[in-house]
Amino acid sequence: MEVKKSQIIMLLVSFIIILTAAGCSSDGDTYEAGTKEKTPFEEYCMISERLNEFSTVQAQLTTAFFVNNGNESLQLNMVSEIKQSGNGIVGADIEMITTTRYLDETVEMYSYYTDGYFYTDYEGQKVKYKLSNEDMMEENNLTLPIISEESLKDISAETDDRGSRVVTLVADSDVIRKSLDRYAEQLIQAENGYFKCSDLTVVVKADEKGNIISCDSLISMSVTDKGVTTEYTVDTYTEYFNINEKLEIEFPDFSEYTEIKAE
Repeated sequence: MEVKKSQIIMLLVSFIIILTAAGCSSDGDTYEAGTKEKTPFEEYCMISERLNEFSTVQAQLTTAFFVNNGNESLQLNMVSEIKQSGNGIVGADIEMITTTRYLDETVEMYSYYTDGYFYTDYEGQKVKYKLSNEDMMEENNLTLPIISEESLKDISAETDDRGSRVVTLVADSDVIRKSLDRYAEQLIQAENGYFKCSDLTVVVKADEKGNIISCDSLISMSVTDKGVTTEYTVDTYTEYFNINEKLEIEFPDFSEYTEIKAE
């Protein structure tokens, strides 16, 4: 396939960061448990806000990434084991170990955040760069997809047979598409390339107190370069556990990491 392995992986990582950039977007009030009956969107916002307030959380993020250009197709699977202590209010410490399976290859990437630096170790290349706690939380894979009420095409909420609340949203992906446009030339060397995205579907499950259990998101996109269209489908499932429980993160020796300066 014309798209190289490293470009596909970086595209996927960038896409996931964009997709999970922040929680709900609303100009309304915050929503607390025990108040009047909530609309499905208010439930989504409450779940997002509670997630952002957790002092500790662990999660497993599983992504299936499908690529097809008409002549060839492939599947890339990525599993991230994430530990987070702290949040957007209290300085966060984060450990993320990502295993990527691509064809017959398996690679691991180790990522950390602490003391205002983001560290990555990918195939022996160890780099770090300064990143504020606020910016780190905006890029954090554990937050829910950014959804504005105006972008909603459909939304519903129901209680499943285990008593969990399930909120399903379908949103226009125009904002995500505009963000991805910026990455076309850089990530896949597309000359005059552009992205087209399907609607974004998100299914969030939470307990009766609004504590998140899982989030499943699905979106398809295509990029056209020199008359050739490549289609991508990204299905991401995140399961949350050990919320607000004791959590230990063991950081490696960061002395070998090379700092990347902002331009």
